[in-house]
Amino acid sequence: MVVEWAVNYAYERGDVVIDVAGNENQSTVGYPAAYDTAVVVAAVANSDVRGDLSNYIAGVTVSAPEVDIYSAYGNGLFAWWSGTS
Repeated sequence: MVVEWAVNYAYERGDVVIDVAGNENQSTVGYPAAYDTAVVVAAVANSDVRGDLSNYIAGVTVSAPEVDIYSAYGNGLFAWWSGTS
């Protein structure tokens, strides 16, 4: 598979492949997150528990906030957002 080859090639060169765990609230992840050499990012809620949407597997490497993120909205404006994307 081309994606697996590319992830392994990057890993062997010392590069880091990062992918999201996903937003389906399932215990599986897609690719390239499912490869052992990928860094998998899941989401946490404000209470520091898994976010409602975030997929979950044993190989999650790091988590980031999912709920009530104050972020750029466009045209110099900001808004509150939720989600992992």
